[in-house]
Amino acid sequence: MSIAMIKQSAASVPTPPAGEETIFMDSADDKFKKKIDTGAVIDLEGNAAGVSSFNTRTGNVVSANGDYTASQVTNVPFGTVTATTVQAAINQLESISTGGMTELTGEVLAGPGGGSQPAVVTNAAVIAKVLTGLTETYGLVEATDSILQAIAKLVWTQSLQSQTINQNLTVPDGYTLIRGYTWVTGASALTVSGNGILKII
Repeated sequence: MSIAMIKQSAASVPTPPAGEETIFMDSADDKFKKKIDTGAVIDLEGNAAGVSSFNTRTGNVVSANGDYTASQVTNVPFGTVTATTVQAAINQLESISTGGMTELTGEVLAGPGGGSQPAVVTNAAVIAKVLTGLTETYGLVEATDSILQAIAKLVWTQSLQSQTINQNLTVPDGYTLIRGYTWVTGASALTVSGNGILKII
């Protein structure tokens, strides 16, 4: 014995009398359904095996590129990124990378503001630095000297201006010792190098 069933749309199936049901195959999706006496249509196959359609695809639906946007994908917050969707996390990271540090404080100042900001070392920070490693060194102060090297040379020249010289001293090239109120005492020796100058006034 065989039973033949014609495909038809749910709308074309007549509503059965009270207490009865009509079983049919829906031509829209090839599924067995029934129409009850209220006119409602019930899917007899259900959706246990998966969805009937998704993004215009029907049958055994599998995922494909473009099914979801970044705003529909969940992101787990981590570190400074607190967004709960991938799109919001991307936007937050973009804001961090383009905005950057809004302000730098302390001895070096920058900002406030996003993007690239010029940094400036405060004058107070420079003045307060100690002269670690300072050793008197003779020679002319040159543009290529570091600050510490230049100060070391200036400290050495300061010794030439002492009123009393009680140790051996050499006037180096490019320097002048004015012998006015400067006294050379004891057995100390005063040596003037090739291009040094000694003025006695």
